[in-house]
Amino acid sequence: MSLVTHCDSGDLSLDDIFRLITAISATGDVYIRLYDDGTDPDTLNDLIDCESGDVSMLDILRGALVIVDDEYALNVVSI
Repeated sequence: MSLVTHCDSGDLSLDDIFRLITAISATGDVYIRLYDDGTDPDTLNDLIDCESGDVSMLDILRGALVIVDDEYALNVVSI
């Protein structure tokens, strides 16, 4: 498992992000760390215009990357 703190997420590649949010158990199972900050899904608004083509998948993952208890996770909300 990788652990990097206080780095500029703008410098992270897609591979770096997946390394930061994944863990492998002793039995070889792979897990992705997810975090739900409790945001009410009904209060969410579209923040970007995906059709403009200005936002890549890497930009989206960088934006969703959060630090929880000194470990990286993806911030998700169930909608």
